[in-house]
Amino acid sequence: DSVISEDPGHRGALDIMTSIFEANQDFARLANVLNEGLQSASNPAEEIEVRIRLGSICEKQLGDVAAAKNHYEKAVLLNPSCLDALRGLDRIYLKEGNKAALRDNLEAQLTCEMTPNQKIETRVRLADLYEEEFKNADKAVHHLEAVVTADDSNRYALLTLTRLYRRLERWEDLAAVLEKRAKFASDDEKKGLLKERADVIRDKLKDSARAIQALTEVTSLGVDDALESLAKTQEEAGDFESAVSTLQKIS
Repeated sequence: DSVISEDPGHRGALDIMTSIFEANQDFARLANVLNEGLQSASNPAEEIEVRIRLGSICEKQLGDVAAAKNHYEKAVLLNPSCLDALRGLDRIYLKEGNKAALRDNLEAQLTCEMTPNQKIETRVRLADLYEEEFKNADKAVHHLEAVVTADDSNRYALLTLTRLYRRLERWEDLAAVLEKRAKFASDDEKKGLLKERADVIRDKLKDSARAIQALTEVTSLGVDDALESLAKTQEEAGDFESAVSTLQKIS
């Protein structure tokens, strides 16, 4: 300790004391040594490394959330794309219930280098925040669409987009996502999804030609209750011969 008190920036002594306190799990003294070590940090990257370590010790071992938050925030100021520091703040904001700070933090995390699955998880969290806490369905849709771009079979994103597109009356997008969901659905679920898609095209988009095509596909799958809708749509389109033919198929 005497070397450190005489020269707080003495690198060798700091490293030795750090190893000793870490081995003994003496986290309070370890934090003190690391704080002294900040004075000898030779560059921003080294300071960031020490602050992240201090933040983790304060957060997880010492229960000093305020100190942990301070270290993580200072690391982010030095490098806004420091994922370890951002994740430390993520945990703290989540515990604090600071939704606005958490939203901004997650947006910042997306600028960092992450695996595709980590980005998907982050975007899903952001979508939930925007919808539930900030009542911003458009922002939620933005992130969920990015999830589907990365993983077109992501069930949670597809289901949530179905609900949000309907709420926002984005009928063309709703038809598209129903078709996408049908590709990954069981046979029974596929029939219902394609019938729903056909109804959207017919009733919301008012596109008779596409509706006839969609309903014809549905009836070919054995969905008999689509025959009446198909016949009515054919009649409205002026194709009376096809409408009569379709009605004759209704048992």
